[in-house]
Amino acid sequence: MLGYVVMFKTFSSLKRQYFLAYAIMGSLMPVMAVLLKQKGLSETQIGFALGASNVVLMLTPVVLTLLADSRCDARWIISIVFAISSAAAAGLYFVNSFWAALLCLCGQSLGYSAVLPLLDALNLGVEAKQKSQNSGQPRRAPQSSTRYHEIRVWGTIGFIVPGILLFVLVYRGGSLSWSLALSGIFALLGAVNALRLPCATPPATGRVGHLPTAEAGRALSRRPVLVFCIAIFLASMASAAFGAFFPLYLTDEAGVAPQWIAPITNVGVFLEVFFMLSFGWFLKRLGFKKLVMAGMLCMALRLALLAIFPSAATAVVTQAVHGMVVLAVMVAPVTYLNQQADSHYRHSIQG
Repeated sequence: MLGYVVMFKTFSSLKRQYFLAYAIMGSLMPVMAVLLKQKGLSETQIGFALGASNVVLMLTPVVLTLLADSRCDARWIISIVFAISSAAAAGLYFVNSFWAALLCLCGQSLGYSAVLPLLDALNLGVEAKQKSQNSGQPRRAPQSSTRYHEIRVWGTIGFIVPGILLFVLVYRGGSLSWSLALSGIFALLGAVNALRLPCATPPATGRVGHLPTAEAGRALSRRPVLVFCIAIFLASMASAAFGAFFPLYLTDEAGVAPQWIAPITNVGVFLEVFFMLSFGWFLKRLGFKKLVMAGMLCMALRLALLAIFPSAATAVVTQAVHGMVVLAVMVAPVTYLNQQADSHYRHSIQG
């Protein structure tokens, strides 16, 4: 019993951090395209702004995770990034020009996209540390994760909450700009909570003369891992296209009022909770490869149905497969890559 109490206290700050990280995402992702359109950006500018901000985020996780594996405390990095995200959300509230919006988007997105590899590695590192302490054996890699999804599910819950708040605010006559306020508040709370996260691995534990990023790159270049990464890269492109333009699909193609964007999105996210908690069951029944393939097939089916039958009903019905897509693109890859990593480049391989 004492062991369970200690474990709960250790993971509570991690649960809060996942909740806050995905609450930032849940505040803006369902309405960002519509919000930018209300600021006067064309659909071409919206696509470029969202795409360009993601290009920036392809580089920052590599840098941040390298720092975490070499000489910096990951908790401080996470805290600083969340603070930047909060400031950028405030800036996005006031700007209306394309370039200013793009700059703020890059800063705001850091709070969830760039920091998630750090948070995932920290979560997995804490689990590995607890396993080694309980067994009395030194930590070895690769290691499988048995608890990652149980902590990560709090991110799913965090994504739902701002959608509910935003629906109430907009339904009562408020503006979609409330989403920026919610995002900024959650990011600020995340900056504070990050300093209370557990420490999994002390900085500068890598081997002398070995760059963690280079070692992670060599691990990723092994043929089975490389093939997997290419597949996930393609699936992530499809997921990014869906996430960026689904709000405009709802308003422009399906004729949905803006206040219903978040509730419709949250149908899939609510069901995602059950998929997330069942990750171990799916993995045991299907195996890793079939689980990932099933998620990708669900994604293809959803996109095809949305294209062929554009309507609000299709948008709601296809949310039923959202949880399986998330398991394939956002959960399974994290646990798989962790099995390919040694402790001294655990962060870098996620980045």
